[in-house]
Amino acid sequence: IITRKHQGQDSVEKKEKLTIYRYNTLPGRKIRHISLAIITLFKVLRIIRKHKIDIIHSHMFLSNVIAIFIGKILKIPVLIVPHSAMYHKYLPEFNALRRRFERFVERKVYPLASKCIMFCQSDVDVFSRTIGFNFGNFEIIPTGFKVPKLAVPNFDFKNRKIKILFVG
Repeated sequence: IITRKHQGQDSVEKKEKLTIYRYNTLPGRKIRHISLAIITLFKVLRIIRKHKIDIIHSHMFLSNVIAIFIGKILKIPVLIVPHSAMYHKYLPEFNALRRRFERFVERKVYPLASKCIMFCQSDVDVFSRTIGFNFGNFEIIPTGFKVPKLAVPNFDFKNRKIKILFVG
């Protein structure tokens, strides 16, 4: 795993068969992603050789583009998750030059990924419709689980306080 480093964390951490490489990034949400992607570009070749990596898995626009580029050069399969292109960023109000550029690059580069991971068929449909075609490399991996229908609980709201925990 390559990720950003928070204060007090080690630069390299090993947990059984997992190795986590942490790097300092520039501050700010957008700059943080860009700086980590650039760091990854320079560090990943050494890590791939050292650990004999078989598959590259990435998330987010810039990381996906870099992963596909490295995967093609080294002939390693690449699995991407295109978070940047999904959901609200396809709405007309998010049609700035940057978004149009991302969509253009996605049309050209994402078909080169070994698999483009989506969470449901609806995501594939929205993505394909907005991009203008289906890449043909989508794989759906659901993130949730089916919940059986449950009877609605009957609460006595006058004599009891209800405590709710939301996890999400």
